[in-house]
Amino acid sequence: MKMETTGNELVDLRKAAFDHGFAAEKGGDPVSGFYNLWAGKYDQLKNLGYTCIDALDPSQDSLDKSKELQSYNEYICDTLDEHQTKIPDNQYDAVVMCGAFGVPGHVTDACFPELIRITKPGGYIMFTFSESVMDRWNSQTEAAIGALSRQGRWELVEYRWVQYHVSEALKEKAKVPVLRVLSK
Repeated sequence: MKMETTGNELVDLRKAAFDHGFAAEKGGDPVSGFYNLWAGKYDQLKNLGYTCIDALDPSQDSLDKSKELQSYNEYICDTLDEHQTKIPDNQYDAVVMCGAFGVPGHVTDACFPELIRITKPGGYIMFTFSESVMDRWNSQTEAAIGALSRQGRWELVEYRWVQYHVSEALKEKAKVPVLRVLSK
């Protein structure tokens, strides 16, 4: 089931969510704080040799903000669902999504075949499920992960638990499935 929402609503949801964490504690602008925080993380990845770091977001406003920081190679305004994006097959060694599940209209497990298509065989797919959305998404995504595993599309390597918010005060954790894409 896909809920319809506009790009501006997604930006507003991100602002509201982020307002409870880092930016609110520091008295800064939630959107600027969000992108400034992640830009540094992407620079760290680039320093480790990861050179193809792209952004995909349904909100052009979000992409425009991230362009100001020049964090990515490509800025793709699209959704992740059952349709095929313009991203070539086997493009990435790894695909990582944070905060995508639980945002109305953002993603569902319908995007899993597309994530597999754009990830190289042997590559990894990881995404977060925060504790606050776990009840709503866990059984549905577990079923989809299992079905694609039985089809030989990917394998579950492990689950990791990570600190979800930047703010230690929030203490929310996220479950991260680590999935390896199998040869097609």
